[in-house]
Amino acid sequence: MEAKQVRTINGAYQEIISADPCTAISKNAIRQAVINGNIPSRQAGRTYLITVEDVYKYFTGDTKEE
Repeated sequence: MEAKQVRTINGAYQEIISADPCTAISKNAIRQAVINGNIPSRQAGRTYLITVEDVYKYFTGDTKEE
């Protein structure tokens, strides 16, 4: 089983920016998707923890389960 990359919203955004500097995905768009429950997350205090893979799945429309 491969470990997933767990990040904060800012960390996930930075990971996406480093992979694609011209991305159309904004940090605010990720935050809103997390708050609305569209991207699975866990909270550690006030910080949301998400996986980069789930962010890509949401924004690419890839919703099929593994």
